[in-house]
Amino acid sequence: MDRPLSSSGAHAVWLGWLFLSAGCAVIDVNHAQPLDPEQRFVLLPVENYSEAPQAGEKVEAILTTMLRARRLPVERLDPPAAEVAPELDEERRYQRGLESARPSGARYGVTGTVIEWRYKNGLDADPAVSISLRVVEVDSGKVVWSASGSRTGWGSDSLGAVAQVLLRDLVAEMKFTRSPDSE
Repeated sequence: MDRPLSSSGAHAVWLGWLFLSAGCAVIDVNHAQPLDPEQRFVLLPVENYSEAPQAGEKVEAILTTMLRARRLPVERLDPPAAEVAPELDEERRYQRGLESARPSGARYGVTGTVIEWRYKNGLDADPAVSISLRVVEVDSGKVVWSASGSRTGWGSDSLGAVAQVLLRDLVAEMKFTRSPDSE
């Protein structure tokens, strides 16, 4: 005895499909204070605590684009000239970036941590990304804004695409004293 689906049942199926097709995401934000978009922002190194090599650098590249898309004037600083080989100690890499940003006159530094950057095990090999972002005062190193998020996609999604959506969502949570989009 097949019964046709009621309109409320059809809506429930459609909403369930919509939820599942979007992947899963979790975001937590700490709004300590609104940021002043007229101040200088620099991109600091993003620490990589995932098992994937160079995930921090990949996040830095995507993050720069996401911040500039919001018309936030973020600058990328060149690594110190003496650094020939890449720094493998993530904390030291961050501290060197913060030290090199201090003479730049920037007020804020945007940084973060990659916690997960991988394809899950299994038949579908779904991409999974977990990232924490922070905005720090360059002079003091004090965290003035932070957010963390995790997102998974489907087997056909790339890690970069899942990370881009997550970073876009995290950056959208930044609060400003006025909109950086207004001119």
